[in-house]
Amino acid sequence: MQTILALDLGKFKTASCLLTEDHSSVPVFKTIMTHPKTFEQFLVDVKPSLLVFESCGLSGWVVDLARKLGIEVLVAHPGGEAWQWGKVKRKTDKDDALKLAKMARNNEINSVHIPSPEHRQFQQLVRYRKKLQAQATATQNAIRSNLMAQGEECAAGKTAWSKSYIENDLGKLRKPFEKCTASEYWRGTLDVQLTHLVATLKLMRRIEKQLAIISKPDPRIEIVQSIPGVGVVGSQVIVAHIDDAKRFESARKVSSYAGLAPKKWQSGKMDRQNRISRRGPRLLRSVLTEVAWCAIRFNPHFKALYDRVRGGSKSRKKQAIIAVARKILVTAWAMLRDGAIWSPPQTKTMGQAAPQSTATNTA
Repeated sequence: MQTILALDLGKFKTASCLLTEDHSSVPVFKTIMTHPKTFEQFLVDVKPSLLVFESCGLSGWVVDLARKLGIEVLVAHPGGEAWQWGKVKRKTDKDDALKLAKMARNNEINSVHIPSPEHRQFQQLVRYRKKLQAQATATQNAIRSNLMAQGEECAAGKTAWSKSYIENDLGKLRKPFEKCTASEYWRGTLDVQLTHLVATLKLMRRIEKQLAIISKPDPRIEIVQSIPGVGVVGSQVIVAHIDDAKRFESARKVSSYAGLAPKKWQSGKMDRQNRISRRGPRLLRSVLTEVAWCAIRFNPHFKALYDRVRGGSKSRKKQAIIAVARKILVTAWAMLRDGAIWSPPQTKTMGQAAPQSTATNTA
């Protein structure tokens, strides 16, 4: 008889529930420490047929451990309606684990995709680069605000953040707090801000260098980058999130995964589609939007789509650029699925076969 082990993963402790296929069986609960060695010993002792838990930050190493022991894994997405606990009178970790076990027994859970350990590291680098970029932009805005409040000028655009401008022009205004008078603390703040900005930009260059090394032997990056208007950063983000293109059955499921599919509202005679759902990875949506603005400048195919959706109306710019972003994602997915590089859409085939690489995909 199949045994189901459901886990409610916690930062320090994890509640487990062991259940069998027999609906009359009594659940067995146990609380264990959230640690790889403790988990491995626990799984060896229990020997479940199926391991089920919610997706979270701990999912990666738990899945790796279960696969190592030859245990089937089911990772649930906690964003569905089944996880809405608003009307229950009691909610505990044991209740969560029991609910997972019962849903798995009734085949009510659709498992989410967990990438390989190597690809998860690639995803982490891609996401951390975006965080550093956001920190750098916030610091740059704070520096401009600081200088504006004191009536000081700052160069426009990227010139203000060049090495020579920071060292020479902004360097004349900065001063350590220890040397500031009561009316010069803004100079000390500027000194801290510039130090933080330089360190952040340095870290970004290190991560970009490592991402370039990882991406070079990966043919998937080359395939996506062959689309006119899609650069290195855009191709890395798309590949990092799609991973295995064959896990998506259709273009609609790819766009739904990225949160670019419209919401559907239907009741009686009313049947309409609203704004996009915005579910899924926010980084992928934001980068696709940036890529879309670039693509309509260099790719006539996407420019034509943009003009058609916009219809000459200024108020439809956002709808049009979202349509282009979705089209870029679907096109990249189809090319990755078929192993084809970009070719103009007027040709009958999607593209010619991409060059085969003997290197092992690590991204």
